[in-house]
Amino acid sequence: MAVEHGYMIVADITGYTKFLSESELDHAHEIIQSLINAMLKHIHSPITLARVEGDAIFAYTLSDCFLQGQTLLESLEHIYFTFSHELESNDRNTTCTCNACANMETLDLKIIVNYGEFMLQTLGQQTDLIGTDVNSTHRLLKNTITESTGVKAYAFFTDAAITEMKLGEMTSIMKPHSESYEHIGEVNGFVFDLRPAWIRERERRRIFITQDQAEIVVDFDVPVPPMVAWDYINEPATRARYRFSDEAIVERGDTGRIETGAVYHCVHGDSVNLETVLDWKPFEYVTVDSLGTIAGVITTTRMTIQLSPNQQGTQISIFMLQPKAKDPDEQSLVNEIWKSEVKQNYSDAMNRIPDAIEEMISEDTKSGRLNMRLIATHR
Repeated sequence: MAVEHGYMIVADITGYTKFLSESELDHAHEIIQSLINAMLKHIHSPITLARVEGDAIFAYTLSDCFLQGQTLLESLEHIYFTFSHELESNDRNTTCTCNACANMETLDLKIIVNYGEFMLQTLGQQTDLIGTDVNSTHRLLKNTITESTGVKAYAFFTDAAITEMKLGEMTSIMKPHSESYEHIGEVNGFVFDLRPAWIRERERRRIFITQDQAEIVVDFDVPVPPMVAWDYINEPATRARYRFSDEAIVERGDTGRIETGAVYHCVHGDSVNLETVLDWKPFEYVTVDSLGTIAGVITTTRMTIQLSPNQQGTQISIFMLQPKAKDPDEQSLVNEIWKSEVKQNYSDAMNRIPDAIEEMISEDTKSGRLNMRLIATHR
């Protein structure tokens, strides 16, 4: 067995013991089972399920399966969104007055994320993780985070995880926290409050271009799952390559993340195009407005990039609208030029994107930057 380096993740339902002791067992079991099953449906490659531990899910991923740490954070948010949606749906759709149904609103979720080394041990059909860092990850489930910070639903990232994920800027919106354990010592890290993220998700305004609305459509497949394809679409360095920019600088905003409101600066020689993120739905789609000029007219061009899992890995669909003039009085000129020559130029550029992305994936696979051993196995 080889020693692996990666992230160990435990998603644990909080309030479970009290909920079980004060509720009818049959209904309590159904509620917990529905929550666990809902979360399991959203454990996707390159995150791999290790096992279900009663009221908790234990999963892992290796260090070289993500191009940027933000993507792993977003995958954990997605698990919490799924949990919260399922809990609210159960509560909203029941007319049962039993204790279990009345008390399910007391349940919540905590997620522990540690980085370290472990070995994968296969016994029969079961693959398990063993090692000191695995034990430490589970010990962190018993903590004083809620008492110390007041945060009930959270992801706790150890310092080791924060360093490996390169989340330095993002810790500004987290709370530092420390725990001490016998035989382990002090474990430092940061607490990320999941509840505000869920509130933002519910209030998010959907901005999505459909295929029927689009002037230009490009579809292609890539041999990686949506979580990895999402990195290639949005990570600044890879984005610069498929947008054929000299470089891409991104204004991440106060949270330190690329999200709705972030602005890409796409540098093309002496010119800079600004692309503002209008809607950010991790692993599903992103919509941006690009500020540019056509025949001296300032325009904005809206584009949605959608990701859909398939047998090959991911289908990437790009839907682009016709550019709009900032000054409505100049729209007729833009319309005329668009039909005569510009649309074909845009279409040619868009159709170069698949080759650029496939080339990057091939390079990263050959160099080992991307761990296709895990990604391909669990796609």
